[in-house]
Amino acid sequence: MIDINELRQSLGAVTPEEVGELLDRLEAAETAWKVSDKSLYDLTEKVIPNLRDQLETVEKERDALRARIEAMERQEPGAFALYSGWASKAVYLSEIEACEQRDRRQLTADLGGSLEAYRVVPLYRAPGAQPAPSVPEGISRVSLDFYWDSAKQHHIPTVLVEFEPVPVGSPNDAKGWQDRDRFAALTSGAKGE
Repeated sequence: MIDINELRQSLGAVTPEEVGELLDRLEAAETAWKVSDKSLYDLTEKVIPNLRDQLETVEKERDALRARIEAMERQEPGAFALYSGWASKAVYLSEIEACEQRDRRQLTADLGGSLEAYRVVPLYRAPGAQPAPSVPEGISRVSLDFYWDSAKQHHIPTVLVEFEPVPVGSPNDAKGWQDRDRFAALTSGAKGE
């Protein structure tokens, strides 16, 4: 705040050059105030409403995408594929028909290896309709292979599953061991060695 009395007393000893300098500084301050006032006006009247419009547009797009994802997740399968191992054998429009065909083929198939087991997989119209299968947590690598049994003259399909490494000296209930044991519990119906 400017003290008027102090200003009047000090102006008595001011030269005309100093008065001119004070006037210039006063004009510069007024100009800065006008620029600041205009910037504030532009900000409140132009920039903020523009940002608000952009935000509303993005919110509408987000809501539309959420609705589309929810619709895709709720959709029913359009068909059912019959798989043997990793190969698709046929596609059926009815789950009942696909399951009946799976059961017929299962009866006549040589199921020496678990990869030959037939299974029915639902097919969806829109990609991303259902979550994609993923490698379970803790598994670092899965390798499909086989070996030749020369005595019986046939191939034996194998699956190698590697889990997260367990450091030396870790307790028996370390994460890698727990992951292996959970996986073994899932496949406990399979024949062991």
